[in-house]
Amino acid sequence: MLNSQIPDNDVNALAIDLSGNVWLATNNGLAKFDGSSHYGSWVAYDDQNSQLPNNKVSSVSVGIDGSVWAGTYTKGLVKITGDTWTVYRKSNSPLTSDSIASINANLNTAVWVGLGTGRAVNVKEGSSTWDVVDLKATEMPGFLPSGRQVFEIRKGTGSEILFSTYSGLIRYDGTNKVRYPASQNANEDNAVFSAYADGDGTIYGGTRHGLAINKAGTWANPVIKLSATEMLGTNVTSLLVDKTGAVWLGAHSAARFDGTTWRVWGPTSFGYKAVTGITLDSADPTTHWLATDGNGVEKITGNNLAPAGNLPGLSNKVNAILTDKTGNIWAATDDGVAKYSGGTWTPYTAASAQIPEGVVSSLAVDKDNNIWIGTGFNGVAKFNGSTWTTYTPRIIPSSAPARFVRLPPLQTAICISQPSTWAWRS
Repeated sequence: MLNSQIPDNDVNALAIDLSGNVWLATNNGLAKFDGSSHYGSWVAYDDQNSQLPNNKVSSVSVGIDGSVWAGTYTKGLVKITGDTWTVYRKSNSPLTSDSIASINANLNTAVWVGLGTGRAVNVKEGSSTWDVVDLKATEMPGFLPSGRQVFEIRKGTGSEILFSTYSGLIRYDGTNKVRYPASQNANEDNAVFSAYADGDGTIYGGTRHGLAINKAGTWANPVIKLSATEMLGTNVTSLLVDKTGAVWLGAHSAARFDGTTWRVWGPTSFGYKAVTGITLDSADPTTHWLATDGNGVEKITGNNLAPAGNLPGLSNKVNAILTDKTGNIWAATDDGVAKYSGGTWTPYTAASAQIPEGVVSSLAVDKDNNIWIGTGFNGVAKFNGSTWTTYTPRIIPSSAPARFVRLPPLQTAICISQPSTWAWRS
C-alpha cells in the first residue's frame, strides 16, 4: 500500500497519453502517473508549482501528437507538450469563455473544446480566428439557458462532429448544425449525455428517457426512443455496441437491438434491480456479462440469461464491470472487487488488506493490463496481476463527506481492452 500525490479524490476525467502515463483531472489540480517503474510514481500539478491556470480541472484529453490538453472550470485551458505549458484564456486567445466543460483533442487533427456557456470551439493554434459554434437558444429554438453545458464531443459520420448537450444532440458538419432533442415533449428533459456514430451513419445517444437512435436518412424526424412499453425503466444506465454491431442497453431490464429487432429481458429477470453495466466475453462473441444493482452478475449467452455465480463474501450490488486484456471479467461492488477466471470468482476486499475501504465505484484497465479501481473517499488502487497498490490524496479533510472517485466511464476500459467495441456508462 502506497500513499501518492493524487491532489483530490474527486476525479472528473482521466486520459492516457501515448507514453502510457495516466492523467487525472481533479478538483484540486492535475495529476500524472508514470507506471514505467515497478511501483510507478505520481506527479501533482497545481497553480502554485506549474502553469496550471486553476486547480479545479474539469477535463483532460490527449492529442494525436501526444500533447495533453486540460480544461478548468473558470480559467481556460492549458496545452502540455513535454516541459512546455501553453495557457489559453479569453484574454489572450479567441476563446469566448474561460469555463471549459469538455475537451476532445483527438478528432483527426482538430482539438474541440466545449464551453459552459453553450458554445464549442475548434482550437487553431497560431491563428487569430478559431471556429466557434454557437449552440445557444438564439440560434437553436428550445435550447434552454440551463442546458448550455456540452457534456461530450465525439466524431460523427465523415467529417461531422457530435455534441452531446443538456438540450439534445447537435450534429455539426463544419457549416450547418442540427439539433435533435431527446424528447418531442418540450416539458421533458432533452439532455443527451453521450453519443456514438457507427460506420453506417446510425447515431446512438444515451438519454434520461432511454436509448435514442437516429438512422441515416431520417434526420428530419425526432430521435427514435425505446418506449416504456418495450422496456420498463427508460433511464439508460449502460450502453454498448458489440462486435456484430448490435446495441445493448441496461435500465431496469436489459435489451439488445440488432438493427431490426429488439430482444428484451424484462425486469423480473433481474429481480427488479437495475442493470448498471455491460461488458463483452472476449472468448465467446455470443456472451455478454451484466452488472446489476442488487442481483449480482448475470450472463447472457445467445438469448439465454443465467446467474454468473456468487461473488464470494461480496455485495450483490455491482457498480461496474469490465473485461481485461486476457479475458478475465472484473466486477466492482459496494464492499470489494472480484475477478472471474477459469470458472471461479476471486474476491479482493479491504478486510483482507488488499484494497482500500469503501464502495468500489469504477473500474478501468490500462495498456499493460493493470486493473484500476476507484473507491468511495479512499482513493484509487492498481492491481498488476499479483499485488495491489493504493494511492490516496495528499490531504483528506476529516469533515469531508463521502465521495466517489470518478474514474473513466466504462467505454474507456472497453476501448483499451477491446478496440472494436464502444460502450457508455453513466
